[in-house]
Amino acid sequence: MAVLGIGTMGAGMARNLLRAGLQVDVWNRTPAPATILGGMGAVVHRNPADAVASADVVVTMLADADAVRSVALEQGMLTAMRPGAVWAQMGTIGVAAIGELAGAVTAQRPDGDFVDAPVSGCRAPAEAGELAIFASGPDRAKTVLEPVFGAIGQSARWLGKAGAGTRLKLVTNAWLCFLIEGAAEVLALADALGVERAAVLDLLGTGRMSSPVAAGKARKMD
Repeated sequence: MAVLGIGTMGAGMARNLLRAGLQVDVWNRTPAPATILGGMGAVVHRNPADAVASADVVVTMLADADAVRSVALEQGMLTAMRPGAVWAQMGTIGVAAIGELAGAVTAQRPDGDFVDAPVSGCRAPAEAGELAIFASGPDRAKTVLEPVFGAIGQSARWLGKAGAGTRLKLVTNAWLCFLIEGAAEVLALADALGVERAAVLDLLGTGRMSSPVAAGKARKMD
């Protein structure tokens, strides 16, 4: 399999795939992060096309939609993928971009499968193999991706056609934003009323009103 994009998230994902005993080909725009993985057993490539040429599964974890378009459509990734390969696009790049890329696969590589599979989590869950995966795409891709998702994720939800995963991820992001904003407002109110922050943090982290996410974010604000 191949991982394109060895950044904050991709590096941890690739390491867990290697630990699971999978053969991993890697590419990154700047070589240094990929070179580190080479020391762990990954095969490092100079361009995306070479990285995916022998892969049954291709994972992209890139910065944004423009980066994915560049790698997939301009730097030869999509053309170089082997027949029957599954492309798991795992960055959060927006609904419109996912539709565009799914359409490109249908038009240019009908012999392959496109899976929209953004993840919820940051560096620590990526390194621990505890990401939440919101997958959407053809049913036949599930079996192929099972060992991959099992190595990098704590859970994988399959949600229907490509695009459904990104939609749920955006909803989840909105909920997370509300939690963070709410935690900030609660701490500001506590300060204004003379309530000790420790009491607020304890309330957020325990009991029926607890929210581990809100409590964790609030502690970082303290």
